[in-house]
Amino acid sequence: MTKDELLTDLESKFYKLGDISEAETNPAGKEIRKREGIKWYLAGVYEVNGSVMLRRNVSFYVANEGTPEEEAFIAEKPLQEKTIPSTMDTPFRTLVSGEITKKIIAGTLLKGIIQACNETERFADVLAYIDVDGMVEKKGFFAYEDTSGTLQIKEMG
Repeated sequence: MTKDELLTDLESKFYKLGDISEAETNPAGKEIRKREGIKWYLAGVYEVNGSVMLRRNVSFYVANEGTPEEEAFIAEKPLQEKTIPSTMDTPFRTLVSGEITKKIIAGTLLKGIIQACNETERFADVLAYIDVDGMVEKKGFFAYEDTSGTLQIKEMG
């Protein structure tokens, strides 16, 4: 794979390919790599998951650049294409969030925040703000799916 092919591959895997720059800034390191016939680069890539965007660098090497023997290699194996946690859009989190929204609309909650959620075990820790006689109180709730698959929300003491 050439440098251009590697960059095209990165472009196809990420939301956007950003700046490409030489990674080696140390003059001694540049001299060593020059003798070895290898250049070290960083490619800025942008990853998107829902409303979250993350920029990071992907390190890669190019041997014999500009010659018919040119070869490019990613410096991380395997290349991590997805680094943004995907817990934001899990089905159980969405279910709990929907119930929180229903309670806000009904006026029993002012605000509810999912602090932790375990999609596998189907439970969540919810922090809620409740209007009690004109005063705002903070309460903790435990949301879980019971054995029949019904969402239960219990106040924590």
